[in-house]
Amino acid sequence: MATPTSSEAGFNPTRQLTWTRLLRSDFAFLVSLGLVKVAVHFLCNLHDGYFRDEYYYIACSNHLDWGYVDHPPLSILLLRIARFAFGDSVFAIRLLAVLAGAIAVALTALVASAMGGSRFAQAFAALTVIIAPVFLAMDSFYSMNALDQVFWAGAVYLFVLILKTGNGKLWLLFGLVAGLGMQNKIGVLFLGFGIAVGLLLTSSRRQFLRKEIWIGGALAVLISLPYILWQIPNDFATLDFMHNATTYKNLPRSPLQFLLDVTIQVHPLNLPICLMGLGFLFFHPEGKRYRPVAWAFLAVMAVLAGNNGKAYYLAPAMPMLLAPGAIFVEKLTARPSFRWVRFSVVGLLILAGLAVAPLALPIVPAEKCVAYQKALGLQPPQEERGSAGEIPQHLSDRFGWVELVEAVTRAYRGLDAEERKQCAIFADNYGEAGAIEFHGNSLGLPPVICAHNNYFLWGFGGATGEVMICVGFDPDELEPAFEEVELAEVHKHPYAREREVPIHVCRKPKGSLAEWWPKLKHFI
Repeated sequence: MATPTSSEAGFNPTRQLTWTRLLRSDFAFLVSLGLVKVAVHFLCNLHDGYFRDEYYYIACSNHLDWGYVDHPPLSILLLRIARFAFGDSVFAIRLLAVLAGAIAVALTALVASAMGGSRFAQAFAALTVIIAPVFLAMDSFYSMNALDQVFWAGAVYLFVLILKTGNGKLWLLFGLVAGLGMQNKIGVLFLGFGIAVGLLLTSSRRQFLRKEIWIGGALAVLISLPYILWQIPNDFATLDFMHNATTYKNLPRSPLQFLLDVTIQVHPLNLPICLMGLGFLFFHPEGKRYRPVAWAFLAVMAVLAGNNGKAYYLAPAMPMLLAPGAIFVEKLTARPSFRWVRFSVVGLLILAGLAVAPLALPIVPAEKCVAYQKALGLQPPQEERGSAGEIPQHLSDRFGWVELVEAVTRAYRGLDAEERKQCAIFADNYGEAGAIEFHGNSLGLPPVICAHNNYFLWGFGGATGEVMICVGFDPDELEPAFEEVELAEVHKHPYAREREVPIHVCRKPKGSLAEWWPKLKHFI
């Protein structure tokens, strides 16, 4: 019998060589950086309860539309697809957020690569994003903010490529990314404004003479047009929401306080890297080509700081400085005698990331998180009025929801059979409404109505108001509307943002729900 050849035996040198090249390729390197981010979140944030906004997003995904009061439709459509494919577990709901964080890490590395950074600079830039508390927290639950960083980073990467290659056709792709970004969160408009400023303040202003940039802009507007048109029959609800949030919800912050908040959220050790990034873009011979990126960042920061924006609004812009900062670190430590500095800085960043992780991710029990904060001499950050608690808001908003639904269920089952037929549940805010709706379906609870944000637009359905279980309202809010207001229970949780939630059973309304509804609108 003839001896089989290596090929016939299953060994193919060409195939082996191809796989070896693939594993050593830039693509594999970027994937490995993203997998580090995925591993962090799979290990740390998929074992706790649902986040407040996740309940609301789930409710929105049950009412697909071209727009919502407080966000465009893309994140909701993607969540609907994810739910259809994977179900409603915490893992399934957060999968897209985790993957978005990984993609943003890889895109930051790509920005560093496009600006001339080697693999060290790319990995270092990725590390600065991975350890940033704001990104750890943002990617630990599903919201449009997790996706927002992807669209910003993608658009910045394309902008850098345009500056590097002069390829005007990339403006078309930029328009596509920006348009999709605006269908996710309108904050991408800040990036568009910043890039326009960056071009105008540099010799790259000649880009405005190219037809591709205008076609790309038109494409972005065309993609976002359905959301814009949705506003018309809904009385431009988003503008109302934005005004109320800025005026009544967000805590007033001076520009200096805003910058301090940004420093804390991005991580204090990332501040010098950001400053080095500015220095590289403004003064280094290899960075001056990308100076419009620096001006774009400063323009975005100035707008947000001057308009009482929350610090995390600036987070998706941070790769604009972290990537060139990583390149500058690479150049400072390029000499063999300075390699120990390079590895020392990397080790310090990793340790710094581990130090803040318990305050950004649900790694430890709440009581240990409180103790850890006190040991560090820190107070939970507060960006909204009335949101102060013992632990940071992005952690406290995961507590108490199941217990709240159980308390509402007890109140409902305490009604007689005839009252249960007439009963509806009226929740004060979308978190309460979403949680009761999500968990209450399996408990046989009646319909849930709410006048907060998009719940208001969904209306009150067939509720009559004859018997209402009102959740989260004080008696003085209910007594003008009902003749009988009975306190059923006060739901308490020491670590929830809403530590005490009153639950009232209300009977004999003094007017019809149809008359009340327009006055109950609560966009904030």
